[in-house]
Amino acid sequence: MFKSDLIISEPNKPLINKIIVALLYAGLFSYVMYLYRYKDLLNHPEKWTIIIYLVILFLILFFSSFMSIASHSIHLNFKNNKIQHQFRVGLFNYKEVWQDLVDLSF
Repeated sequence: MFKSDLIISEPNKPLINKIIVALLYAGLFSYVMYLYRYKDLLNHPEKWTIIIYLVILFLILFFSSFMSIASHSIHLNFKNNKIQHQFRVGLFNYKEVWQDLVDLSF
């Protein structure tokens, strides 16, 4: 069997993806600031409806843009028969716990 580890990594995402996503988040943040400052969001009669719509908009933006800027890699450890997935967005890393591999013999 193999003696070393194998890391399968996705290539880096283009810079234009990060710029577009940053502009979308900046637009959403600017709109929230506009509502807070000029439309008196805290005293608005339908403030909870507006807040729910903003949260839904943020979640749609997050889930639709995450894969365009995130990098995925898979780390296979053949010595211990383990696998680990890792996602990277900029400086932030998310590593799943090591999972056991099933029988790899052919």
